Parts: sequence; C-alpha cells; structure tokens
Amino acid sequence: MFLLPRPSWVRLGARASLRMGAVRCTSVVAQPPPLPQAAVLDLIHRKPEQAPLLPCAALAVQRDDRLPLEGNKSRKAAFLLRDDILPRLGISQEALANPIIVSHGGAQSNAMLALAQVCADRGWRFVYATRLPNPALAHRDPNDNLQRSLDLGMEVLPVEKTADLAATAQAYCEQQPPGHAALIPQGLALPQAGIGCMELIQQLEGSLGRHDPWCLILPSGTGTTALYCHLATRARGLPWHVITVPVANPAPILARDMALAYKTFRHDMTPPADLNPSTIPTNCGASSLWADWPDLRTLAKADLAIDCIMDTPKALATVHPIFSPPPGQGRLLVLNPPPHLPQAFAAPDHQYLEAHHAAQAAWGINFDLVYFPRTLLTLQYYANPLQLDNQKLCFIHTGGTSGNASMRARIKAT
Repeated sequence: MFLLPRPSWVRLGARASLRMGAVRCTSVVAQPPPLPQAAVLDLIHRKPEQAPLLPCAALAVQRDDRLPLEGNKSRKAAFLLRDDILPRLGISQEALANPIIVSHGGAQSNAMLALAQVCADRGWRFVYATRLPNPALAHRDPNDNLQRSLDLGMEVLPVEKTADLAATAQAYCEQQPPGHAALIPQGLALPQAGIGCMELIQQLEGSLGRHDPWCLILPSGTGTTALYCHLATRARGLPWHVITVPVANPAPILARDMALAYKTFRHDMTPPADLNPSTIPTNCGASSLWADWPDLRTLAKADLAIDCIMDTPKALATVHPIFSPPPGQGRLLVLNPPPHLPQAFAAPDHQYLEAHHAAQAAWGINFDLVYFPRTLLTLQYYANPLQLDNQKLCFIHTGGTSGNASMRARIKAT
C-alpha cells in the first residue's frame, strides 16, 4: 500500500500527517452535528386531482433529509449510536478508548459522511478507502461530502482502482492489533442497518396507519435500506409494498444481490441447534450475529417476496396482480430504469435537472440530483402498467442535497 499525492484542493485543516498509510486530518475545525432523533412526514395530497408529476391516490414524503446525519443514512447508522456497540463490533476492551472504524466507497458517498459524523461525535478514528477525484475534472465545493468528512477528521486511504477499495480497507484492518479496528462495508450494507429500518417503519406506521395499503418509494445503491424496510413491513404485518429503483446496477443484479444478502442474513440469524434457551448469550462479539443482535430476530423470521420488473411485455403483464396481496404480504419491487436514462452511476444528465426542478416546484421539497430524479423518472415511465393512479405513494427522502451544487455544475457543463 502506498500513499498517493494529496491533491492541493483537499483542505486538511492546519496541518496534515501520515499515519499508518492514511492521510489524517490533525486539526479539525468542524464540529459534528447533533445525532438524529426523528424526522417528519409531509403529506403532499390525498386526492388524485391534486397529484402533480405523478398520478397516485395519495402522496407523502418522509423527510429523512431533516435528520442530522446525512439523509436516511441515519437509519442505517442507528446501531452505531448504542453505548455497547464497540464490543459488538469486535473491538477489544483495551481498544475501547481509541477504536478505529474502517470503511470504503465513493469519494462523495452519503454513508461516508454519516460515518464521519458518528465517529467525530463519539471520538473514534475513522479511516476510509476511496478514489480521490481528479482535481482537474472536479467542480470543487467546500461543503461537499468529501470535504465535510475531512473536516470532521476522516483519514483517507487513497486507492487507484475502484475494484481495490474493499481489499484495501480489509488489509488496513488486518494491519492493526487484534480487536483495535472494525470494518463497516460500503454503504453501511450490513444486517445491523435493519435496526434503523425497523424504527423507520414503526414511525411510518404511526403516521400512515397500519391498515391502509401504501407503496414506499426509495432509490437503491446497495439495496440495504429497501431490503430491510421490506422485511420490517412483512414482520409487522403491514399491507405495504416497497418499490425501489437501482442507481448503480441493473435491476436483475440488484435483485440478485438483495436475495443473496437475505439468504446470508437468515443463515447468520439461525440459533445454534444445541442452544439452551435459559442461557442465551449476549454481547459475544462480531462473530455471533444471532446472539448479539436480538433486535434483528423479528426481521429474520420475515419471508422475502421480491419481483424484478423489466420493460418487457411479459414482465409488465405480471405487475398488476402484485398490487392485490393478502394482508401483511406486501412485496419488494425492483424497477429496471428505462433505456432513455443514463446507465452509469451519477452520470450528469439534463433530464435529472429538469425532474429535480419540477419536483421542487410542484412539491416544495429540495431533493438530491443523483438518486431522486432517476427514481421519479422511472416511476413516471412505469406509471401505467403499475396503475399508480390507484396507489398511495410515500417517498423516503434519502438526503444527499449537499452534493447538488457540484452535480448541477457537472450537468450544466455537458
């Protein structure tokens, strides 16, 4: 592992130092925000004739963008706020005073910023493997996710190839003394994220009512939030569908990855065959998901019901019956984006800017310029076969608006 030259536009406070291969911010001015408590639900309309942009029976927006952690990453990161979290992550007793949280992903990741905020608040070191953008191509914004994370003390492991991110983060963990570092997967894609998703569904149940059928709408990167929200609705017996739009991979790949994650989750949450119920262990460390995370046992009992919806006559013909499920048996629908949208992740496109402006004008809400426009345009494309005019829709606002300035500049430059 070697250290790439630090770009001149990366501001690292008063001085920077090298620490075990990572660029570390040693003088931090920024203060972490208060950690999340709750978000609110905006009910846009209850009548179809009041539905701008998207035909539906009712429209609501869960304002997770108002949570202090970056958007709905507050949900995924909720488990990190527990007082006893470090031993559960495998941090040893001797390292509790100075633990190292390690992760990897994109240089403008919302999950990166959320982890930086949590670690700054709790006094933990945060080391992140990423590809630093080319300063000649980047439209620098002093308030973008990378700069904000650096200001909060994040240390960077620069990586040349995206394919090497996970291996670089894993290698860094292995270089530390045993029990001193914990690895968090890219995008907080781990089962413990389901705890915050359960809390979200419980809040929505109180706001929307448990008997009305709703469709929860959200984009997916890794698909973690959509998967565990779906399992939470089924575990609680709610007649709600979860509709998600992939932003990084085609729908079949995302659906496959979510099915695999579910299978692994169910396996890891299976109690030992010789378990004595009177001596259930607790706080066994990172190796015992079932024992350490009793909150997840309810989710593990829920069945996965996933459908990948493609733009083909055969696939679309199967959509309508999905919307008449037995009570408590909503489904997880993965919509493949239409062919007229860019296939590359975060590609600058004027369609996205127009959709963003239209939603802001019609609904009075500022969304991000990467995830939301792709989701809205895909829903508009499938509106007729999905018969959305008969459905009640609730968008989960995923935040990410801090990157709008740089994304808007990229779009206008094309």
